[in-house]
Amino acid sequence: MAELARYQRSEAAQAVPTSKEAANNLFSLAERLRAFSNREHDRLDQQAQIEGKQAGLDAASGVKGGIDLSDNSTIYSRAFNQGAQLAHAAAIKIDINENIERLKLENQYNLEAFQEKAAGYKKGLLAEVDPVMRAMAEADIDASISGGTISIGREIHKRDQEEHLGDITKGSELLLRNIENFSRDGQLEEAQANLDQLEKLLTEGVEAGIVTPASMETELAKAYELSDAQILFGGLKRILEEEGLDAAEKAVEEFAKAKLAEDDISATSRDNIVTKMETLLTRERGDISRENAIVNAQSATETKVIKELAKDATYALQHNQIPEGINELIQRATDNGDTIVAKDLAEELVITQKIINKKIKVGGSELDVSFIHQTTKIMEAVIGDMEKKENLSGPQAKLLERYRTVLTETQAGIKKDILSLAVEQGRITELDGINYAEPETIAKRMDQLRLVRTLYGTTEGSPLTDVESNNLIQTLNDEETTVMEKAQLLQTLVEGFGDDAQGIMKQMFDKDAPEYVLVGELLIEGHAGLPADILEGMDLIEKGLVNIPSGLDKEIRIVLGDAAQENPPYAQMVIEAARALYVRKNKGLSESTVDSVDPDQIESILNQITGGVLEINGVKIIAPKRGINEDMFEDRLEDLRPNDLNAMGGVWGEDAQNAVEDVQDATFISIGKGIYHVVLSDPGDPKVYLLNKQGEKFVFKYDAKAGLPSTWAEGITKDDIIDYPKIEREAEAKVEAEEKAADAAEQQEFEEEQSKYRKDQVLTYDDGRVYKGAVQMINGEPHDAAGRKLIVSSTLPGERSE
Repeated sequence: MAELARYQRSEAAQAVPTSKEAANNLFSLAERLRAFSNREHDRLDQQAQIEGKQAGLDAASGVKGGIDLSDNSTIYSRAFNQGAQLAHAAAIKIDINENIERLKLENQYNLEAFQEKAAGYKKGLLAEVDPVMRAMAEADIDASISGGTISIGREIHKRDQEEHLGDITKGSELLLRNIENFSRDGQLEEAQANLDQLEKLLTEGVEAGIVTPASMETELAKAYELSDAQILFGGLKRILEEEGLDAAEKAVEEFAKAKLAEDDISATSRDNIVTKMETLLTRERGDISRENAIVNAQSATETKVIKELAKDATYALQHNQIPEGINELIQRATDNGDTIVAKDLAEELVITQKIINKKIKVGGSELDVSFIHQTTKIMEAVIGDMEKKENLSGPQAKLLERYRTVLTETQAGIKKDILSLAVEQGRITELDGINYAEPETIAKRMDQLRLVRTLYGTTEGSPLTDVESNNLIQTLNDEETTVMEKAQLLQTLVEGFGDDAQGIMKQMFDKDAPEYVLVGELLIEGHAGLPADILEGMDLIEKGLVNIPSGLDKEIRIVLGDAAQENPPYAQMVIEAARALYVRKNKGLSESTVDSVDPDQIESILNQITGGVLEINGVKIIAPKRGINEDMFEDRLEDLRPNDLNAMGGVWGEDAQNAVEDVQDATFISIGKGIYHVVLSDPGDPKVYLLNKQGEKFVFKYDAKAGLPSTWAEGITKDDIIDYPKIEREAEAKVEAEEKAADAAEQQEFEEEQSKYRKDQVLTYDDGRVYKGAVQMINGEPHDAAGRKLIVSSTLPGERSE
């Protein structure tokens, strides 16, 4: 450190005479200079000491081995050494604490191992530390090892005490269980022996310092209380077991009321005994009750089994199947006393036998076929005859309900899958398989379909089963099926099944696969290229091989209008086909021209697909068939006759004669090919539909005419076609007869009125003139034919007559 230069007297200075006061002033200045110099020296010394110590701390921080010390020649060096030694000592201390603590954790219950490893650590550490710090390090590590030894010893002692206490606790629990059991069973010597062992065990705990004398006294008191209570409980229990329920109830009652002495058990123990005895008494009462009711219980169990079997049997019977062993089950229910179950089963069996076996009568004539094998029309007639009867018995009412169920299920099955229904109901024994590549299998299937339709009396039903229809749709949707294969498959269906392919199309439409329905319908109509073009367009769209104008669908909807609004799937079918055909015709469009949509081309495409969009009474509809224009549709409405409406299904609540004009003025909504709903309300108003006889929306069938039975709606027969001229003739004849009857009654009334007057009386006017013409009664008084009032008078000589 640089020493501050002290003041030196200048040799050039010359002594001059000074006064005393001046001398004092000079002395004072020298002292102040000296004091300033000393203060500056002290400040610099302190700064050197701080900096040196900090430097020493930094240099030796974290160092356990030897450290490089400076000489002690300056304040800075001495401070540096001091800081280095402090940091070195701290590092040693931290290392000792960390390692001794680690050894303690690793050898928590092994004192010998701890001491051995600690000694090894000590040896290594002392060899590493700076000699100057060795004594201090040794003292620190010895202190840490000593503390660790004490801590481990304490843990070992604590563990041993806990283990000892655990042994005592387990032993006490076992002895207490023995005391409880022996005391309850009346084995008093064994109970006392276990009490003595418990006392000995607790004494060992006291001597070991892990059980307090007070705890021992408390535990022994509890054990003796337990023993006494169990002795009393065991005695009462043996009364129950040996003397029975009544004796035990009396003993428990007396015990509960007895007064307790000081050396007796506690009131709590007595209450516990009474509670446990009440539980045993209740259980005994239950056992006795169960023993008395064992026969009923067995019967109830049998009833449960019978009811489960009856449930399954009833289900089978209600589905027109007679399960095996039904008669035995009815007898089993009867023998077990389940008469209601037996009765219900017997009734269901009779009903089922009537449905599937018994011949039925229609109109008084017995038919040689059971109900379930009749046509739906005959089923309806049988049900109608039964519904006309009053006061049906319970079995007859059930039979009627079953008839209705069979009819409903049959009608639904015809629409969904007529062939599978026929097999299920036993109309045919089995269904021949079908292979579209083998025409003979298609011919056989058509023979079976015609047979089944005849049996059901219907023209509905698809030649494919529900499963076959699903497989067909799956094949058509398969990406591996080419456009040509799809077209060929649909063509095969149309050629093989002819007009009945329409049933397949309806199945596919109902299964949300309308895109192929329109193609199939075009094939049925005899088109070849157009269906293939639609299929190709669909394939191009699906594979992303064409550019689709962004406004194409919107333009198609604009041209289509609301012609198919009531049938969204049909509308979507038309839109998809139109889109496919449009992109097929314009597949060469580039991306720059693809958004250009040609409305005229769209209108032409829709005409090709649907046969045209017509506007009838201000509302757009799909043309019923290709070639029908608006004038032709309006002519059809103009020529509409009441029986045409009857051929379509009839109308609700009024005669078809009155509905013709309503239909002619109505608007129509396309719901399928050539069929429409009829809207009676004005466009824009809430829709009011014409309803059929069943109260459902009337379906206007464009080609249905009364004189062409082949065009009639499903289920319509000649009985539904009304002879309106005959009705008019009968009505006219009735009016004529009523008029003649009225005239005769009037004449009779006149004659009766005339007979009221005696021959000596005459009718005169108020001027005396006699009246002999026709008389009419007005308000009970006679009047002439002109309505003038007459007077009843006696015959007078010289009378004047008119």
